[in-house]
Amino acid sequence: MFNNLLKLGILNISTLILISLIVWTTISYVEGEPVNLINLILIILIIPLVLYLAKDVLEIYKNLKN
Repeated sequence: MFNNLLKLGILNISTLILISLIVWTTISYVEGEPVNLINLILIILIIPLVLYLAKDVLEIYKNLKN
């Protein structure tokens, strides 16, 4: 049970970080600043983590329905 809550918490935090990085990078680019490579690398690294955790959490909730 604690493991599932930990996964859900990590999913929420990493989703928030991913959205923040995307918004920050987009706003900076629109303002005329060059694209920040560190932000792009972090976005690329966080996307697979979010996808993995979302898939795992969805399976847990599907099992709870049954």
